[in-house]
Amino acid sequence: MSRLEAKIPPYEYLGGKDLVDRLKEIYNVGKDQQLADWTGVPAPTIGTWKQRDLTPYELVIRTCIAKGVNLEYLALGKGEPYSHGSENSLSEILPAKKITAGKAEDLPPVTLDKAFLPDGLSRENCVVFFTDDGSHLVDTNETDPSSGNYVIDIDGSHSINRLQRLPGGKVSIHFEGAPVVIDASELKVIGRVAMSWVKG
Repeated sequence: MSRLEAKIPPYEYLGGKDLVDRLKEIYNVGKDQQLADWTGVPAPTIGTWKQRDLTPYELVIRTCIAKGVNLEYLALGKGEPYSHGSENSLSEILPAKKITAGKAEDLPPVTLDKAFLPDGLSRENCVVFFTDDGSHLVDTNETDPSSGNYVIDIDGSHSINRLQRLPGGKVSIHFEGAPVVIDASELKVIGRVAMSWVKG
């Protein structure tokens, strides 16, 4: 009796180092131990995947569901990592950062229902910033401050502060309620806070 030919032949799945590198890209980490911390998979197991060119199918599926990653991108190496351009999608996948002690640390992208996004914001111009007091949607197109809350960088230290444009190229910055006036050239503006969810 002859063997039936598969109507759907098996795919050539990514495995080993190629897949681990893509997982690191998705989780925005550079080392096996950091990937282990994010996924709960022991670092020696990740090393075994690389040595034996294995494919961790469960982690691939888990990552795609949790992070909104395209399955073909992660499992087959095809296409773009995120399908954020789809008009039918009800969610948007946004880059994210966390400000801790003045440092802006990259986080894995977050998925947000489009209904919560203010008009004009998308993956192309919106970053979610997490701070100790809440979460903030930041419009990175607005880097010329007028009046409002902005993510700023002064000498490499990041924070969210209220800014007010003043005559003569000056900007008033509120630090803990007290205004400080500096030259606008001393200030790097990352973007304007369009919406915040502040912890109670």
